Amino acid sequence: MIRVCLIGGIRLTREGLGALIGHDDRLEVTAHVGRDDGIRVAGGFADVVVLDASSTAPQTMRRVVEETRVPIVALAPPGDEATVIALAQMGVIAFVEGEACLDELVAAIHRAARNEATFPPRVGTALLHHISSPGSDRAADGTAELTMREREVIRLVAAGLSNKEIGARLCIELGTVKNHVHNILGKLQVNGRAAAVTRLGMRNELGRPSRDLDLSRSFS
Repeated sequence: MIRVCLIGGIRLTREGLGALIGHDDRLEVTAHVGRDDGIRVAGGFADVVVLDASSTAPQTMRRVVEETRVPIVALAPPGDEATVIALAQMGVIAFVEGEACLDELVAAIHRAARNEATFPPRVGTALLHHISSPGSDRAADGTAELTMREREVIRLVAAGLSNKEIGARLCIELGTVKNHVHNILGKLQVNGRAAAVTRLGMRNELGRPSRDLDLSRSFS
């Protein structure tokens, strides 16, 4: 049995999808969430999250990806290529168009539970264009693997902000900032904040590192 959590801004849509998905005896809808404060709890009781991108605010989508540790299926992904690419970079494993039939959504959920990707031609084309573009080579330094939130954090690091100041600026907990910074270090394969900023500066992600950067500040 695959446990499914539905996340979206319209309750009627969530409940309707839940009823339809529940007709598959291999799937069980364990929760549906519309409020931000329920995302972490609901995600802990699911094997796959189905995110209705058409009715979910961008900041909520970001929270879903950051706080969910199970595969995510994005239903009705945005039409603009940049947002689709950003969702894929953040960790969304499957995309199902809004005009898809129920069987396609159910199939994507089953594949996601096996950590297999699903995407329609439009999304696949966007991802291929992104990968093949001159500025997006998948270098071994790990810069292409940073999520949107991690890029926000490292930009503030480059501006000379402390972890506490970054947390206040982004309205997130200090512990969350430390986790992001730890992940950045691992992905960039560097040992300190100055090295991380320099690495990204060489790849034109940040421009010139700030002169006010305090090299003594730790990522830990």
